[in-house]
Amino acid sequence: MFSFAVEASDILITYLKNAHNSETPEECACRTVSVYAKECLRHGIEEMKSWRDPETCPLKCPEGKIYKSCGPDTQPSCASPELSATSNSSCVEGCYCPEGLLLETGRCVPKSECLCRVRNRTYPPGTVIPKSCNTW
Repeated sequence: MFSFAVEASDILITYLKNAHNSETPEECACRTVSVYAKECLRHGIEEMKSWRDPETCPLKCPEGKIYKSCGPDTQPSCASPELSATSNSSCVEGCYCPEGLLLETGRCVPKSECLCRVRNRTYPPGTVIPKSCNTW
């Protein structure tokens, strides 16, 4: 096993860099703890994985997405639905599509709503493409 310590001066420098750009002291503190937590995870320290919660620095996700403290760096999408947690073992904090939905143009949709892509053209779901049109 190895030991790991984050220098207090490194955290202070991060705090000061963030303080200049932050709108509130709370936002600055959250960004600073986020940097600390990522560094801990990078060194294999799991205790900081779920530091964020609804009361402590909540992360607001766009409509239809959910927060995960540790998700894949690439999530399943309509273009690549075969991505799975086992083939993507990284740990990235962020907003993700709920289980069973795929990412499509920034939104989470069921597979049935994925756009169809044929020869660099995009078609809405259910579009019928006549064979005679497929000869170009």
